[in-house]
Amino acid sequence: MVDGDMDSERMIHFYGLDLLAPVGGNEAGREEGGSYFVFADFMIGSHEYAIALAGRDYGSVAIVDDTEPPRVVADSFVDFVDKYLHSPAALWRTK
Repeated sequence: MVDGDMDSERMIHFYGLDLLAPVGGNEAGREEGGSYFVFADFMIGSHEYAIALAGRDYGSVAIVDDTEPPRVVADSFVDFVDKYLHSPAALWRTK
């Protein structure tokens, strides 16, 4: 997707290869000892989606931000894409 653009129906922006990055730092939203790789965001930065590359949630996709621990929303990237296409609300942050 073009930087700054998003799917207007699902409100998710997938990053171009030049923007893919590991989650870093020790903020509240970073699981200690985990390793997440960010590949998309929701509503232009409301929160990001990242895939776990290590740890107990390996392969799963989680919502990551600076205020809460990662919350798994899909068991795999394939599951994430299926939800993105068929039930996008399942990927949105809800309290």
